[in-house]
This record gives sequence, structure tokens and C-alpha cells, in this order.
Amino acid sequence: RDKTLLDLMSFGDEGLRTLCLAYKTISEEKYKKWNAKYKKAALQISGREKALDEVAEKIEKNFKLLGATAIEDKLQEGVPEAIDLLLRAGIKLWVLTGDKMETAVNIGYSCSLLNHDMIQVFFSSEEKYDHDDHDEGENEGEEGSNSKRSSTEEDIETMTVTDEDTATRKLNHLFKKYFPEVNLQGKKRRLFRKQQDHEEEEDGYSVEMSKEDVDKEHERAAIDGRQFALIIDGRSLKYFIPLNGKFTELSGRFLTFAMRCKVLICCRVSPIQKALVVDLVKKGLR
Repeated sequence: RDKTLLDLMSFGDEGLRTLCLAYKTISEEKYKKWNAKYKKAALQISGREKALDEVAEKIEKNFKLLGATAIEDKLQEGVPEAIDLLLRAGIKLWVLTGDKMETAVNIGYSCSLLNHDMIQVFFSSEEKYDHDDHDEGENEGEEGSNSKRSSTEEDIETMTVTDEDTATRKLNHLFKKYFPEVNLQGKKRRLFRKQQDHEEEEDGYSVEMSKEDVDKEHERAAIDGRQFALIIDGRSLKYFIPLNGKFTELSGRFLTFAMRCKVLICCRVSPIQKALVVDLVKKGLR
């Protein structure tokens, strides 16, 4: 297992697309019971993705690891140039992917989504994430838009998140360090309103930012010309955006910070989490 993890990290650093292979033996009777639940979940009209994930979790455990594979996944021609033009036009890009953080970051560099001039903020469930090996190298454009300069410790913020409390503390730390003008207590009154009576959950919050608020976040997105990139994994994201779909005060703070970033990359996220991120933006920026 440890060797396979090292191999996966090595493959990810090279920007390869990885796949783990594992198996377990179950009886035919157990499979038939599980398959019946899976088919029932697949036929649901609403909440199908969540139901399928819940059924899958019941059987996708206690596997025996066989190993891992890695293949090269090249970008289509013109993708880096297209992304660079979008960024120059002031369009923010959010990427939601199931890839490992190492793979997503390397692809981010190769397609000009990330560069070493950005202040990079990492929210990870792992104790330590190594950024030193990321090098744009041969991905530099002719105009030198991607600098060879390596990111320094001051350019990188690594936040290990293990629960909602640490997520709150570390996000507040980032606001105080980079955006001290933000009144976090006041954000609750401006960003949140109780859900309407016709909604099922009465104790949740809905996020809401006006167009004027969004414009202000765009104007404040850079410090001395520097841009921010936010990279977060799925295990950390669940503390900011709960899987039950009930947005919290912390969800609003996360959205506020994300709006100040030029790029957001969500790694190792499930289909449900991808949908929730989209839902947060749709409801929060209307």
C-alpha cells in the first residue's frame, strides 16, 4: 500500500492520469441484494447522485489493493492559449475535478491556469502537501507569461483542515492576513438570509450576494498586482460546503474568499460536491 501511494504521488507529479485497481470477493446473494438497491437508486428522479453514492459506499470498502496504472492525458491543441486569453479578459475560472491534487496542480500549470506569480492557497486534508516539485519548465509561452521563478514560502499558504473548527480558523486567518478590511461578523447579515418557509430545511442559510457585492470582490481580487489561486481537496471542501446541501455562515465566507481568487481548483471532489459548488455560486451570486 505504501509503495503504491508513493507511485501515485510520483505519477501525479508528472501530470499523469492515475487509476487504482482493487477487488474483493462477495457472495452472489449479497451482490443481488446490493444490486437491487443500486437499481432502485438509479431510478430516482430527484437526489439520484446522492442515492447512488450512498449505495456505492456500502460495498466499496475493505478492498484488496492490486496496484495502480498511469497514462498520459494530453491537452487539446490551443487550450493553454485559450485559457490565458480568458484570464487576461478578467474571466475567472473554477475547475471541479476528481483528479488528485498533484495531478490537478500540474495540469493547471501546463494549461496556463496557474503560474508562480500567484499567491497559492492550499486547503488539504493531508498533513503536508509538497509544492516544491511543480515547475512550468517547457510550458512557458513565447512571451514569457509563465515565469521560471519558483514559488517562495510567502507565495504559498498551506492549510490542513480536519474539521469545521479548523476550517473556520484558517479561513479567518487568511482574511485577516490578506483582506483585513473584511468584517467577518458583518458578513452574516449581508450574505445570509433564513431560508423561505416553503423550503424544507428551516434552520439552514441561503447565500446571497448582490451584483454590487460581486463587482467589489472583483476589484479587490489582487494585492499589488498579485493574483490568488485557491486549491482545495474534497475532504476539506465538505466543511465549507456541507454534503447535505444546507449552506452555512462558513459557506458564505468561503464564497467571499473564492470570489477574490483568480482561479479556484477543487480536487478529488465527488459528483455531489461538484453540484453543490455550482449551487452555491448560483444561489450566492444571484
